[in-house]
Amino acid sequence: MAVASVRAKAAAGYLQQLETGRWDPHDVNMLATASDTSVNLWDLRVMKQVQALDQIHAMQVRDIDYNPKKQYTMMTTGDDSRIRFWDLRSTGMPLRELPGHSHWTWRARYNPFYDELVLSAGTDTVVNLWSVPSIAASKGTEKEGEKPNPESPSSPFGSPRGPLDGIAQAYTEHEDSVYGIAWSAKDPWVFASLSYDGRVVVDVVPVQIRKKLKG
Repeated sequence: MAVASVRAKAAAGYLQQLETGRWDPHDVNMLATASDTSVNLWDLRVMKQVQALDQIHAMQVRDIDYNPKKQYTMMTTGDDSRIRFWDLRSTGMPLRELPGHSHWTWRARYNPFYDELVLSAGTDTVVNLWSVPSIAASKGTEKEGEKPNPESPSSPFGSPRGPLDGIAQAYTEHEDSVYGIAWSAKDPWVFASLSYDGRVVVDVVPVQIRKKLKG
């Protein structure tokens, strides 16, 4: 029976309590970790922190996910309820902010096939499906060098002026806090969610959204 062994390790700091971490799908040497209100990026070749995004949420950062289709783009969630999108080449304002949930936003995941779609789960018992075409790899309409306006109106279906972001569907089958979500690795329209009471629910993306993305 094979036994796992530690290949390398690095200290995160005595005062830091790590909340979560995600491997960069575009660079196997990069790892992101969340601690308190910040996210730190680590280069595993030298086992050192190479970048810090400090105080990117007003409260504890709960989750991190990289855009699988667009390099340098990261999404974070926090106890301030917000979902924020970041360009790692800039440590300024977020590319986009979504209101998230009415309580802690615990998890968020990009769809592995269509990065216009994002799932989020919160302690308000709700799973939200978001449409974020303005910052997707294939649907962004902002001019080169121009960041999307986070104050633009919310709609998952766009407008004659270009794509708009917002909630596409809310799923309310759970009766307790939702702590886990996962997209199917085979079917881009299927996902599962797990709540604190141990209930697993499998849902699908609405037909009208599937048609729009495939069209």
